[in-house]
Amino acid sequence: MIHTVLAFGLDSTLHEDPRYFRSTRRGFFHRVANAARLTLFTRTDTGGEEVSTWRLGSAYGAAILSNLWYPDRLDTLRLGFLQGTVRMGFDLISNISSEFWPDIKKKVLRRN
Repeated sequence: MIHTVLAFGLDSTLHEDPRYFRSTRRGFFHRVANAARLTLFTRTDTGGEEVSTWRLGSAYGAAILSNLWYPDRLDTLRLGFLQGTVRMGFDLISNISSEFWPDIKKKVLRRN
């Protein structure tokens, strides 16, 4: 919940577009590279690209804020950084699935 609130607050305030845009290029590696690029970068309201402040801020911010409830021995910046990095990894996996799922659905399930 903390992640969602931070993500919405940051992307709307900074005018960043949180949507995923599929690659127009062909080839597995080009499409995976697009998914990785859009994990770290985002489009702005003006159509440009910049570092995805909303994604980085919400992933690491939520991890650090949620650790404040832990005892002092567990509430470390290292743990927050580790948890934020794991969240970024899940975002990458989500982007990869968003890139390839329409093609998989079309071929396997024979749907448009």
